[in-house]
Amino acid sequence: MATSNKFRIKLVIFMIPFVLFILLACGGSGATPEKVGEVEEKVSASSQSAEQSEQQVEKEALATEEEAGEAATQSESVPPAELEVYEVGDIVSIGDSTLVVLGWEEVSPNDFAKPDEGKKFIAVEMLIVNQSDSPASISSLLQMSLKDETGQNYDADLMAGTAADSASVDGELSPGERVRGKSAFQVPESIQGLQFVFDESIFGAGKIFVNLGNAPISLEPPTEVAGETQQQAYSVGDIVSIGDSTLVVLGWEEVSPNDFAKPDEGKKFIAVEMLIVNQSDSPASISSLLQMTIKDSTGQSYDPDLMVGTAIDNASVDGELSPGERMRGKIGFQVPTDVQSLQFVFDAEVFGTGKIFTDLGSQPVSVEPPAEIAGEIQQETFNIGDIVEIGDFTITVNGVSSPTGNDFSKPNEGNKFLVVDVTVENKTTEPAAISSMLQMSLKDPSGQSYDVDIFASSASGGSTPDGKLAPGEKIRGQVGYQVPADLADLVFVFDADVFGAGKAFVALP
Repeated sequence: MATSNKFRIKLVIFMIPFVLFILLACGGSGATPEKVGEVEEKVSASSQSAEQSEQQVEKEALATEEEAGEAATQSESVPPAELEVYEVGDIVSIGDSTLVVLGWEEVSPNDFAKPDEGKKFIAVEMLIVNQSDSPASISSLLQMSLKDETGQNYDADLMAGTAADSASVDGELSPGERVRGKSAFQVPESIQGLQFVFDESIFGAGKIFVNLGNAPISLEPPTEVAGETQQQAYSVGDIVSIGDSTLVVLGWEEVSPNDFAKPDEGKKFIAVEMLIVNQSDSPASISSLLQMTIKDSTGQSYDPDLMVGTAIDNASVDGELSPGERMRGKIGFQVPTDVQSLQFVFDAEVFGTGKIFTDLGSQPVSVEPPAEIAGEIQQETFNIGDIVEIGDFTITVNGVSSPTGNDFSKPNEGNKFLVVDVTVENKTTEPAAISSMLQMSLKDPSGQSYDVDIFASSASGGSTPDGKLAPGEKIRGQVGYQVPADLADLVFVFDADVFGAGKAFVALP
């Protein structure tokens, strides 16, 4: 992943709540929720507990009605307005959204995410449909909360979200699109009488209140929801242009686990291969975490899985693309072993440009990348020995070698090591950091990118050109890669800056 992408992901994630704050402010005002249906079959996590919970709720409701009756006879004041509250499984329309709360569960902590003492993690599962004729943004941090019987509010909890075994519903929804996912919270262990609250628009469009009950419950999602429309879907191999990007999904495959990365029980690793072209006249950043998901027929979303990425024998498509540049790579996901009807979803721009939906089919498939794509521009390339100015640096590729390896590091069968000898000079009056892992890569003619390989680098016998450079300082080092043995016409790529300074391309013999 390029430096620009690493920093931009952190920046965008930090800014998402603020940008969504502005976007959500554009919603309507004064909308009233309306129940338009309900899920028929209810499957409780514990039927006995659920029955006891229902009995308790009935008793509490009767007691509340009696108390309200007594209060009414004792006072002639105008009674307060009643808050309309819905139940799990109710299909509720409000403003431009339709919401179905499908249930909730307690979430087991993991080594990374643990609740505070005396608290627990819970996750609320829901389905949301954008029933408007324009894209809509959903934010669990800004639109979703829990309330207990005292009115205490609990916001969505990011640590609980990392422990929940599901993607969230956050992100952009196309007109008529549905998304299914979970929003996670941290609440006191002994809490009772929780309500889920969905704020359709943070400035006055109205709220939906849903009683969760005292026992976990799970419902199957409805097959159809009012306002939902079938999204236009493309096929593997289709060349699709949207916004400033052109995308081709080249196929998908199941990925074998390794000693470091294994799927959870009942799940499998898959990788989707794609090719992306930046057809604009300015640099563009691609982020799999922010722009790519997989969805099943129920609307359940699956985010890229970093562990799967370590088991994939290819670089991802993350990073900065120069104007007209193409990039080919794979993105890994973890999905249920029996999942069917998967769609790959590419969000062309995180806010508002639109999405591409590509049907993956039920069996792994692979197609060759197209030789040419509209909007693609042949990148200017330099030669070995050229002194190339780019951003705040000059770089010179001094040569390339192909070591055979040693007892500790050897290329995989069918591959070879390539080591690029490169010199980088800081031309500014300020210190500058260089990272071979984040700023240097190889690309082949198809656009496939190859990241630094630490075993190839160690086989060179030299040091990588990493570190902080003083003003005017030079550093020379050797950067290793592992590529297919029969590969030719490779290009060394240097990404000069974290925010769009551009790239230098040097052809290798």
